[in-house]
Amino acid sequence: MSIAPTNLWLVPASNDLATQNLARSMENEIDIEIRHAMQERGIHQEYAWGAMRGKNDKNVPLHKAMQPGDVCLFYTADKRDVDEPVKAYRWAARITQTLENQQLADLVWPPETPGESFELMYFLSTPVKVFITTEQMSYLLTANGEKYADAPKGFMRLSDENLAYVNSVYGSPAGFLSYVLANHAEEDAPTDVYPELASHIAPTDVTASFVDDLLTVRKKQGGKGKSSVVPQRRSKRSKEVGDEAELYVLDLLRNGKVPGVTAMDVEHVANQKVGWDIQYVDELGQCVMVEVKGSTATRFGNFELTINELNCLHEHGDHYHFYLVGGCKSKTRKVQVITDMAERLAKDKAKASPITFRVELIET
Repeated sequence: MSIAPTNLWLVPASNDLATQNLARSMENEIDIEIRHAMQERGIHQEYAWGAMRGKNDKNVPLHKAMQPGDVCLFYTADKRDVDEPVKAYRWAARITQTLENQQLADLVWPPETPGESFELMYFLSTPVKVFITTEQMSYLLTANGEKYADAPKGFMRLSDENLAYVNSVYGSPAGFLSYVLANHAEEDAPTDVYPELASHIAPTDVTASFVDDLLTVRKKQGGKGKSSVVPQRRSKRSKEVGDEAELYVLDLLRNGKVPGVTAMDVEHVANQKVGWDIQYVDELGQCVMVEVKGSTATRFGNFELTINELNCLHEHGDHYHFYLVGGCKSKTRKVQVITDMAERLAKDKAKASPITFRVELIET
């Protein structure tokens, strides 16, 4: 039986040590060797965060007040990436279990100084990357932005007054989390973990908003060092989301709903593995290829192409268009149409980076 969430927590995680620990237990699953040791103790968890006891054990009562189902928003700044240093709330998750255990905490987050352990542990559902500034957060949590406009000073529970406001506007902290994931996520939230995002919406209930900033324009990486951008994680249901985006774009094209586009003989060809998802004939009688990328998130940090799709982009140039669909599980979806990606790549205004390689043995 699940426990209804009653609390909402704002957690600072923006200093250098916290940035290191993000990679150990929030951006990625806890190391598999450590998880095996946890499982031997009956702990079956994949993600976690923790706090020190604090001066005079000031954090202990707060940790004891945490319970499964509580919602956490994490305030971070990832200095490894040129686009990340702006501090903001960048991760959201639910608490699944709490534990006070110095030995285990030191395995997950090796202390820099002996005795400085993050032993007040709380395990998390799969964290989802979001982006909410402190100013935005203040208006999400209060009627007039009168509180929470500054960075959290230590991990803090929402006041009773503001929790009552959250309950009145969103129904509960769980409702607030659903709102955040639907409107501020930067990656697909796994719908097996957050099933409330998987509800089916009839096409007639969906409104399209055409924008030109759905895909983030990244700053150029300075220096010659490697960028260590945190990769956008693929949802277990990414194909489901992608299929829904393709059907949505088909509907837009066939019903003349794309501004400035006249599409005739619209055909879905994704299953033919030709290197694009949809093709149509424009008003000049030319064939236009459309590659669709969908996400439940409301922004794209990047998107992935197969080598076949990339080769087709280079071959067909400005006849190869991208349709990005954000908010695929919401009633208001954002659509960005990019018609000049080949030119952008040629002029170094975009970059395509290899992220996987197939390795095989060849007979000699």
